[in-house]
Order: sequence, then C-alpha cells, then structure tokens
Amino acid sequence: MKNIKVNQKQFAEILGINPSSVDAARQKGYIIRDSDGLYDLNNSENKAYVKGRGIDIKKIVIPPILPAGRPLPGRKPTGEIKSPASGIEKSGAELNRELTQKKIERLQLEIDRRRKVLLHTTFVEYFLIRHIETLHSNIERNAATSIKDFGKEILNAGEVTPELINRWINLFLNLCHTTKQKIQDEIQNYQPEEGSK
Repeated sequence: MKNIKVNQKQFAEILGINPSSVDAARQKGYIIRDSDGLYDLNNSENKAYVKGRGIDIKKIVIPPILPAGRPLPGRKPTGEIKSPASGIEKSGAELNRELTQKKIERLQLEIDRRRKVLLHTTFVEYFLIRHIETLHSNIERNAATSIKDFGKEILNAGEVTPELINRWINLFLNLCHTTKQKIQDEIQNYQPEEGSK
C-alpha cells in the first residue's frame, strides 16, 4: 500500500465513526493529519489506530469523495445549476465571475456618467434637442426675413456679388455657431445627478 491519503469524512467512513470523532482522535494525538488536511493510512500512528479498531488495513476500500450537501431527488449533485438567462449549465464560480464582471461594467458606466463621457437620455432629449429645434426655427425665420433684404441688394447690384454670398453664408454659420456654443455650455454645466431624474 503506497501513500493512501483520505480526507476526514472518508477516514470516518473507513473507521465506522463520525467525522467529529476522527477530529477528536486527532486532537488527542491518536492519529496524524498532514499539512494538506489529509490522513495517510501508511503513517504508523494512523495504521496503529485503524488496526486497534479491528480493521484489516489490506482490505480497506477507499470511499469515493461525494459532493458537499445532500442531493435532491431528480437533481444532479454536481454543484452545477442552470442559468435561466442562458439556458446552459454553469458552475457557481462561473456565475460569480459573470456577476463580478457585470458589477465592474456597471461601475465603469457610473464613472463614465460622472465624467460626462456618457450623457443621460433625459439631458439629451430636453437640452440638446431643444437647441437643435431652436436652430431650425431661427434658420426658417432668418431665411424668410433676409431673402427680402438680400433680394433688394441683388437687384440693385444687378447680380449676386461675392460679398452678398459671404454675408448670406455668414448669417447661417453664425446661427449654427451660436447654437453650438449653447450646447457646449449646457454640457459644461451639466450635473450627472440632475440628468438621472
């Protein structure tokens, strides 16, 4: 027999006693447990203790290591559970790893939100879209009113001059630039806590 090591539960089953009785015998120095928490059946103290209980060491059958807990009828005692989301079997460690990853992702989203990398949809819908709608209204209004003024100047000049073209373009570029500045100010003054209401 070479280096046959068993855990406390297996040793108790071999001896026909409770695992707590095995631990009590260890504490009294009758048997020896190694640094891995296992009992070597070839150890002289352990061998003497087994023989003292009337057990033939050559006829010992090592009991299998069973999973912890009592298996329920119809369930696998493997420690695996079925995830309702994925429909596949996953171990507790895999589920814990997934949960930890989701917590990390949630924390990263919160950090991005506080740094204004991500903007809350309420903020985008209310403030930013409102400025775009205002820009649209201003373009319509300016186009309707300025066409008359520019029309008169075109007729007086007899042609569309480069100066008129530049003034016409600058009128609308100025509207876009003003709107862009207002949006930048809104983002600068945005407080993430307000956007999450």
